[in-house]
Amino acid sequence: MKPETRYADFQGAGVVQRTESLPENLWKARDKQQFDYLDNLIGGRPEGTTWNHSEIPGQMELTPFGIHNVTNHKGG
Repeated sequence: MKPETRYADFQGAGVVQRTESLPENLWKARDKQQFDYLDNLIGGRPEGTTWNHSEIPGQMELTPFGIHNVTNHKGG
């Protein structure tokens, strides 16, 4: 976990494959809208990965699905 937060430190664990920023109008959109936008931006999401919401508004991290799902954390 990142100090004094409930956010997982996927970056510190070395598992973030890519970091992208959402436009501000999508910061509070549903996950599907955000993920569709990001998938289109990068030309498709690689199999076995998912997007994680970082503690920085609008910043998304592409992480392996498995480690993301088993890590108890804030964000999504």
